[in-house]
Amino acid sequence: MVVTADTDSERSENPLSGLNVAIVEDHPDVRGRLEVAIEIDAGEEGSVLAFERADALLSHIQKSGIEGIDVLITDWRMKGKDGLQLAREIREIAPQLPIVLLTSAHSTVLPIEEIQALRVVVVEKDMHLLDGITQGVIEAIQLVEA
Repeated sequence: MVVTADTDSERSENPLSGLNVAIVEDHPDVRGRLEVAIEIDAGEEGSVLAFERADALLSHIQKSGIEGIDVLITDWRMKGKDGLQLAREIREIAPQLPIVLLTSAHSTVLPIEEIQALRVVVVEKDMHLLDGITQGVIEAIQLVEA
């Protein structure tokens, strides 16, 4: 499922409020924007952990466990392990963790069958990325709760 931002919709509630979100994004500027925006949306009750590489997140999980993470937002195309490889490993550890996979609109063809099997929501990186993230998190939560 690919999510694009609906900039006209109004949110009566903030679906990110109180969530502990892990971000894996290798581009510092995108990672920084996501981190700041999600920290604001998550509020005082939530938190954000940001990582440059998939292996850094997996190392964190190995040391601290996955219990402190409610949602994973990861870039698809990264150096080292990509977002799909990370999603595969996370599914083995935490089958019910909502996962949002970020991709550029100009990316190659998405492996739709694998994305569906992994129950991952894809959000395109565009000028409305932050709106798309919110909708993507909602849909990722719904996918794993179904």
